[in-house]
Amino acid sequence: MASSENNKLNARERQLTAEKESIMNSVLGDRDKIRELEKLMKHLPQEMTADDFFLEFVDKILVLSREEIQLELKCGLRLKERLVAK
Repeated sequence: MASSENNKLNARERQLTAEKESIMNSVLGDRDKIRELEKLMKHLPQEMTADDFFLEFVDKILVLSREEIQLELKCGLRLKERLVAK
């Protein structure tokens, strides 16, 4: 009986530890996003070339269709942009 209870407690401990790690990773990820957003906000009032902006702030670009892309910034913000043919 004691062994069964011990096994249940050990399983619960592992579950709670995994939940704690998940929450900590989420919080730390949010801190990184906040830090990147603050960095972006400091630079917006200044003159920046498009190349500088992309290198500094854009994490990835997703092609959604022939007419639309999505920019994912390092701060977690996602911007959809419509492509216009000239």
